[in-house]
Amino acid sequence: MTDLPVRNATAALFRRYLAILEAADDCLPAPDPRAGISNLRWMCRTALENIGSDPIDKLSRWLGFVQGTLVMHGLACVDAEREFSRPLFHAAYRAADRPVPPTRATSAWCGSDGAILDNRRPDATVNETDTLREAPIASSGLQVIPCSRRRPGPTRRPCSGSWLP
Repeated sequence: MTDLPVRNATAALFRRYLAILEAADDCLPAPDPRAGISNLRWMCRTALENIGSDPIDKLSRWLGFVQGTLVMHGLACVDAEREFSRPLFHAAYRAADRPVPPTRATSAWCGSDGAILDNRRPDATVNETDTLREAPIASSGLQVIPCSRRRPGPTRRPCSGSWLP
């Protein structure tokens, strides 16, 4: 088994996120400088420079950190990135003769119907002011609640896809 296809898919995502970060405002607030835009750019560039030599688990940790921090800055949407990266990595796993991991049930945030589906805590929901309140469990087992379509950070964007320049 070779991990080259997985490394190529990982590199494609680092390039995608570097493009988003290059267009981002350096002044977006971050509680820790390591979560700032300039450090995320550095992480993407460093990962791309070392894509063939760094251990794949290190690259995966860095990729996850970059993805999560982009979401927290409001520069990416979890659902859009999952839908973009899932077929990319599934193809890479098949090319590397590895089994494709099963898809697990997840929360869908800001879905196409304008609702948040929250399966983390079925007895709670998020209202327009982002506070938790008790709510009955929907018949599907997921709590369906209106989505304010607000993103974290000073620039709030609708969760309708990626914001590549």
